[in-house]
Amino acid sequence: MLAARRSGVFLQLVGAIEEGRIAEELAYLSFRAEEVKEAREQYVQWRDRMESAQRRLAEIDTAIARTDGEERAAKARLEELEETVRQTAERRERLTELNVLADAMRDFRANVITRVVPSISQIASEFFVDLTDGKYGGMRLDDEYELHIMDEGQEYPLDRFSGGEVDLASLSLRLAISKMIGERSGHHVNLLVLDEIFGSQDQNRKRNVLEMLSSLQRQFGQIMVITHIEDIKDALGNSVTVQEDEDGYSRVIAT
Repeated sequence: MLAARRSGVFLQLVGAIEEGRIAEELAYLSFRAEEVKEAREQYVQWRDRMESAQRRLAEIDTAIARTDGEERAAKARLEELEETVRQTAERRERLTELNVLADAMRDFRANVITRVVPSISQIASEFFVDLTDGKYGGMRLDDEYELHIMDEGQEYPLDRFSGGEVDLASLSLRLAISKMIGERSGHHVNLLVLDEIFGSQDQNRKRNVLEMLSSLQRQFGQIMVITHIEDIKDALGNSVTVQEDEDGYSRVIAT
């Protein structure tokens, strides 16, 4: 116990000596506790201001980054709008051209209807009467280029008639158009090609078609008929038979 007390007293003495030395050193340095306290308070204030300034700077950086993103998005949107304006201008110009073309086509159509359609209708009607042995009173091509057949004084659309009569009406119209093209072009039409025009006709009407083609031969020079009906080739001046081989190739087997 006595030793412990001695030890405590010794430590106190050492502490007093150290405090004395520290006090001497502080006095030597002109240390004042009030100045230290004031300096510490100023340091704390400046540290708080620094931290506040850093937080504010971070907020400004975030705002700048957000503004930069908004600016890039705005530029991209502006480019899109400029491209839309350009495309709109091009389409408006194209629309103007199409309107001009549409007006020209309407004028052309009106001219065709006024000048050409009546002539085509008349020629096709004459052909049709001959091909049907006068059974029908002719036919007419309307302003929409639809065919109508006269039957016992009444005019009817094509869907009222049989397939053979419709085929004859179509053939009459094709021949009329070909004839008019040859007459109005000022040049001789050397070739007329007709594909499968006999399939739906009876023998009498087949003969009528052949006679009509014969009468048109002077105007067209050469008339080529494509058909699968065997007895037709005997009525033609020249014939060529074409047959498909097993490998899918076609070849001439007789003339």
